[in-house]
Amino acid sequence: MNYKTFSLLALSFFISQCVSTSKYLVLDTNDYASIYPSVDKVRGANSIVHYSEVTLDIKNEKSALFKHKEVFTILNKKDKTLAQLVVWYDQFRKVNYIKANIIDAKGAIIRSFNSNSAEDYSASGSNTFFSDSRVKVLELFHNSYPYTIEFEYELALKGLLNLPSWYPKSYNQSVEEAIFRLIDRSDMGVRYYQKNLDSEPEVKMEDGIEVKEWSIKNSLAVEREPYAPPSTEILPHISVAPGKFIMDKSIGDATTWESFGKWYFELGKDTRELSDEARKEIDEVVKGLTSEREIVHEVYHYLQKKTRYVSIQLGIGGWKPFTANYVFEKEYGDCKALTNYMQAVLEYLGIKVNPVLIRNGAFDPIVKPDFPSNQFNHVVILVTLENGEEIWLECTSKYMPPGEIGSGNEGKNALLVLQDGGTLIKTPESKAEDNETMTTRKISLNEDGIAMLEAYSQKTGIQRQNLIHELLPISEKQRREWFEENMPVSGYSIKNLDFSNIDQDKNSEISYSLQLNNYASTSSSRLFVPLNKLNSWDLNPKEQNNRTQGVWLSYRFSEKDSTVFEIPENFKIETMPKETIIETEFGSFSTQIINDISGNIVFKRELRITENKLKPEQYDDFRDFFRSVSKADEQQFVLVKRN
Repeated sequence: MNYKTFSLLALSFFISQCVSTSKYLVLDTNDYASIYPSVDKVRGANSIVHYSEVTLDIKNEKSALFKHKEVFTILNKKDKTLAQLVVWYDQFRKVNYIKANIIDAKGAIIRSFNSNSAEDYSASGSNTFFSDSRVKVLELFHNSYPYTIEFEYELALKGLLNLPSWYPKSYNQSVEEAIFRLIDRSDMGVRYYQKNLDSEPEVKMEDGIEVKEWSIKNSLAVEREPYAPPSTEILPHISVAPGKFIMDKSIGDATTWESFGKWYFELGKDTRELSDEARKEIDEVVKGLTSEREIVHEVYHYLQKKTRYVSIQLGIGGWKPFTANYVFEKEYGDCKALTNYMQAVLEYLGIKVNPVLIRNGAFDPIVKPDFPSNQFNHVVILVTLENGEEIWLECTSKYMPPGEIGSGNEGKNALLVLQDGGTLIKTPESKAEDNETMTTRKISLNEDGIAMLEAYSQKTGIQRQNLIHELLPISEKQRREWFEENMPVSGYSIKNLDFSNIDQDKNSEISYSLQLNNYASTSSSRLFVPLNKLNSWDLNPKEQNNRTQGVWLSYRFSEKDSTVFEIPENFKIETMPKETIIETEFGSFSTQIINDISGNIVFKRELRITENKLKPEQYDDFRDFFRSVSKADEQQFVLVKRN
């Protein structure tokens, strides 16, 4: 018997001692088995789903019922957030009922809940201006572990573009049994996509209706490994999508990317008429410009200065953009509205432009190319100039330079929306040299270990984007505070700090001079000088045997450092560290140490990460690489007084 088989049997045995599953299927039972604390020894589980049943019953092209009932035990405080039952609703999702019980370790019901027990909140976030999305929340917390929660709720759905997905487990959660049932009574061509499941659904006939049923049983807990991909790449799940659909009064077809793109185009085609006042303002912005590229850059900066981003989620407003004139007059909008306004402006100027639907977020689920459906949460713009040059525009950012879309949008499957339909494309992905930090330093040492530092740092690409989004919105005083919080050393005084060049299109620059009061350690006759105290890496990925998950970093990048150490006149070099050269499939690291003709020490360092998505078998190399980088960054040289 192999280990996996033994573990599954052990899990099944433990759970069978803890709960009688058949008695947990209804909420009005009074017969509960006790929960044994020893169950938390099973393969790192912080919670266990004893039984879960999710049913999506599609009545017709306009309506469906979604029912979810579940019994699970929270074993320790690491999964205490599972005790908060959150049910979202809006004008397309109505909560029919909610029921829940809290059951202690002895099997006694401590407290029961219904829909009236739930707190009801607006789902508007800090950037959401208008929204009809709301959320009901039941706080099902108990002060003693383990304890069990059972709940059941039902939603009535209308407007079936966004059908619920099935996620039977989360990280560090074991599952005894979970079932998903898909019932399709319509003729709308409902489709599904499954991932990380061992088998296709069982197909049954119930009252002449086809029912697809998936189940997982005795599924062990999975721990999220460090730097792992999104959970959708690791854990089982099923996505469901319509073919034809109706949203509000809009009829669409998601059977192909072409038809889905056509629906989105038609949804917004009557929203891009500009008023005479708006056209007059645009004419002034581009006055005297002849180059298409210059015009695009200028009107993009105009958009950034004129408007601000807010989220608007009202009815089909989650998809249909507000008109261009609304944005012109109000000077705000969500991603759809700002993109639509920019499209209207460029079309007025005779420049080819298309919206691109995208799934924003560096660690958000990957858009599945062979499953046409609504998998998007954002929209950007692709401009195509007459000479064929393409310029990407992220219209929600007040600071992003034209041509850049950020780490959350790059390298993504995305839907280019054309007049005659949509086509799936991939957004550009930056290289290491595009996202670069270049720093030069001069460190003048004295015999007491005090150093005067003069430094200049320049950032490009995503490194620049991260910097400007932090610094441009805040005051000079707050920038100084940011600098102090991010300095990796203590015991210093600032002599000069210049942020005046952080808003350039191509790069951002910071220059500063400091007195470092304890840069080098001293003895009676020696100085112990760190080579890279100001930009050292302390990344130390833990050792893992049998790694199963890949490694994902947000983006590729490079760092180039050049530091000149001016040593005191009455000191000489006693020992110098060895130079380092590391080459891997995903990156490189090198250091170079030179004693120049002036007697100074020149230290050059370069770190490059050229691949940000690695296979599980590369984890050990990834770990060894950054451990070696950290070790090299900790090196020092020794100066000794001359006789």
